[in-house]
Amino acid sequence: MKIFLHHLYVNPSRKPNHMSHYSAIITQCKHLKKSTAKQVLLFCYDDLPSKYRSCLLYLTIFPQDQVIRATSLARRCIVEGLIATSTVTDSMVHAAGKGKNRATAMDETQRYLGVLVARGFVSPVEISTAGNIKSFTVHREVQEFIAKIAIDVNFVGANMPQDFARHLSVHNRIWLQECNADVEGNDFVALLPTLSASYQWQLLKLITWLVDLEGCRGLKKHHLKTICKILLLKYLSLRNTDVTELPKQIKELQCLETLDIRQTKVRALGKKTIVLPHLKHLLAGDKVTPSYGAARPEEESVSAVISMPLCVERMKNLEILSHLLKLRKLGVALDGKNAKLSDLFRQIEKLHRCLRSLSIRINQPAASGEIQFVESLNISGITSGLPHMIQELHQLAKFTLTETYLNQEGVHILGKLRGLRFLRLKQRSYSESVLAFKEEEFQALNFLLIEGSEITKVSFDEGTLPKLYRIVWSSANMEDLSGVEHLPKSHKLELNGDCNLDPVRAAIGKHPNEPLLKHNPRHQPQEDVAASSSAP
Repeated sequence: MKIFLHHLYVNPSRKPNHMSHYSAIITQCKHLKKSTAKQVLLFCYDDLPSKYRSCLLYLTIFPQDQVIRATSLARRCIVEGLIATSTVTDSMVHAAGKGKNRATAMDETQRYLGVLVARGFVSPVEISTAGNIKSFTVHREVQEFIAKIAIDVNFVGANMPQDFARHLSVHNRIWLQECNADVEGNDFVALLPTLSASYQWQLLKLITWLVDLEGCRGLKKHHLKTICKILLLKYLSLRNTDVTELPKQIKELQCLETLDIRQTKVRALGKKTIVLPHLKHLLAGDKVTPSYGAARPEEESVSAVISMPLCVERMKNLEILSHLLKLRKLGVALDGKNAKLSDLFRQIEKLHRCLRSLSIRINQPAASGEIQFVESLNISGITSGLPHMIQELHQLAKFTLTETYLNQEGVHILGKLRGLRFLRLKQRSYSESVLAFKEEEFQALNFLLIEGSEITKVSFDEGTLPKLYRIVWSSANMEDLSGVEHLPKSHKLELNGDCNLDPVRAAIGKHPNEPLLKHNPRHQPQEDVAASSSAP
């Protein structure tokens, strides 16, 4: 019944005859001893706009009760054509001017998930500090209901084993049913040789856009060679498999947009340069505890770096970046005496203005360079001050700093970035105890996160942060927070740590918006905030 309340909540202006209709149908179900719950779910499903129905039905490919990652869903749905983003070329964006917002696959996915959450079909598991859904689950009753709907509308094949559903594009499962008849159990890897020998193989190579082998075991080189014959493949995930080496035939996948080799033993991307002109997401490596020095006793490890394949980690073959003509997101950990930011920036300049997100961890002095088109930047471990090029990045929208030990002057430099909307000052990003936001600084910022016990006082001058919507401050010792009344667009204030709330409440009382105050007396890491799941 809870999902029905969600259904009514999203459209409170229903006419009386609609409610009478609902009541009559439910009464009839009770009289005929039919499932009232299924009828209520049908009401809610029928009221869902068609584009969201397709996304909801797509969730049937995942096993029941599985925690689904929003990023993985976004990449899959784009490849499958279930979520459309505005097609805008980089030259068009540049010509339109800096600081323009563009809908990305993740933005669209968040909108879709927001609708499904509001209507009670899915429940968030992890929510970021920015309020975005990082992972979620589908209610068991909803999963069973949409699984039946998906079969009824021929969204998935009725004879397709559930374990096979997530491995391939939704468009071609019906062609696998005959192949599957000769395979014992639900071992998709065992199906691959049969598949390549079947008469459907030539057709499958033309209509298969996605192969997801995450978690599969027993993958051999001949299996991967078979997959590399699917020339139109856009999405290939080998995450958490026992693959140790990529075949040279990987170069044949000229349409590939996503390659995920995380949690594998792949230690090199290839002995020779591989040109994948459409690759946007190269996902590799494992998170490991950083070795840049021990954390202070009162703090647990606050960050992790990615252990990458050799050709990336040691930058021996960094020139391969220039062949990834559509790479949009890059994370690099630079270590050792030969690691240079200037070398990295030179290669980034070859990426045809496509790179939008850059994450850097380094234990060497900063260097100058140009990364004109990056919109999201994550810097960790640069202790000699911000690189000079930062003050020119007016197109930068999101900036995260960790272990950078900035002073107040460094914050002033950030405050001049005209396009900055999202700022995270994480552990040891700032070295002083007082953090002051001055007049005319951060004119576009709408989200601010501050972490770390070093910062004990935060102040906002009149005329600063005119568009700030949400603040999250986490510290073991909050002595003073002043100037909240000077933030005209403020709506949410979250404080994690011990502090005197009286002056904060007084400032909120003077604010025309009366911002929502959330206080957690004990410090909690704010990278991820878990949201409890509830039944429909």
